[in-house]
This record gives sequence, structure tokens and C-alpha cells, in this order.
Amino acid sequence: MRYRAVNAYACELLGYDEAELLTMRVPDIATYDEAPREYRSMMEAAYLRGSSRLRAKDGEELILNYVAGELEVEDETLYVSVGYAEFVSD
Repeated sequence: MRYRAVNAYACELLGYDEAELLTMRVPDIATYDEAPREYRSMMEAAYLRGSSRLRAKDGEELILNYVAGELEVEDETLYVSVGYAEFVSD
């Protein structure tokens, strides 16, 4: 559940630089209890579409709607996610 690569959009959105995000795990940012279960479901199905509640470095919460799928790179299985964010208002 560790990030292997991140793009500039993710860094800008969450307020972390690339080096910081690459040291983090999904539950470090996801703010809901089902995140580990959803990650396991994605690994089992090799595909997942959903929404994830995330917390940015400054504490702001957002909803990331995403589509994620399995990809093989040099004999390593990675999961690539593409999504867009909605900010949560109080």
C-alpha cells in the first residue's frame, strides 16, 4: 500500500512534495476505515472504480473519484489510478 510514483497534480492537490508522498502509505492519507479493504479488493480484481476521502497536508479533506487498474512493469505489478478531486466543505 505504498506509493511508487506520484504526479505533479497529486502533489499540488495534497500539499506534499514527491519525496514526502513516496514515503507514505495509502492509509496515511485516506481518512476512512474502508481504505485498506478497498485496496485489497482492487488487488484481487485488478480493477477498482470508486471514491476515496483524503486529507491534505494542511488538514483539508477532499473526495478523490478514481479508476484504478493493474499494470505490469518489468515483472512487477503496479496499480495505476486516475482521478479527480472534489473538496469537502464544512
